[in-house]
Amino acid sequence: GSFGLASAQHVAADGEIDVWAALEHLGALLDKSLVSAVTSEEPRYRLLETTRSFALEKLQEHGDTDIVFRRHAEAMRTTFEQSLSERWNTLVQTRLARYMSDIDNLRAALGWADGRAEASELLIALVGASTWLWLSGGQKAEGLRYCGLALERVDDSTAPALEARLQMGYSSLDDANATAQHLRASERAVSLYRLAGDRAGLYAALVDRARAVALSGDLALC
Repeated sequence: GSFGLASAQHVAADGEIDVWAALEHLGALLDKSLVSAVTSEEPRYRLLETTRSFALEKLQEHGDTDIVFRRHAEAMRTTFEQSLSERWNTLVQTRLARYMSDIDNLRAALGWADGRAEASELLIALVGASTWLWLSGGQKAEGLRYCGLALERVDDSTAPALEARLQMGYSSLDDANATAQHLRASERAVSLYRLAGDRAGLYAALVDRARAVALSGDLALC
């Protein structure tokens, strides 16, 4: 898929290339038609398939594939945590239009993180930050699958804030009926947000909990 300027800088910058040098390199690739610009509200770019294949080959030759893929996943975490923070002041349709362009990047990042035991925190954080996209974009089954993968990686070392976000996201993806598993997730999210003293998170978790209980029909859970 296409990519934004900030994400490109995040991925390309390292100990030898800073974010501004990365911008210059991107401009050079555009001048050589190895990267194309995509018309949109914000500047976005796309690699030609031949360029992508060549770049992947060079990364593999130098043993840098995992390093760059991790930076790519971290860039997606930054992007979708920003998208989640906008839920309080931006219409869902506006957010969808802004972030759906990164859905292929999101899938690639999740696929990479799922395949590496050392990337558990990154997987949990990224899934929790992006569940709204799967729900609002009408791709709940895919979102639930990623939530299931991330929940399997939760353990005692998981930051409560990240688990709370993931549990609430998992619960929210079931908007037809509330299974026992989704009800437990909504209850867990409320408990974690309350323990953390996160009032905004607790508010969102309580709203989701009320929705889940209403769907279950068991009002004694209120």
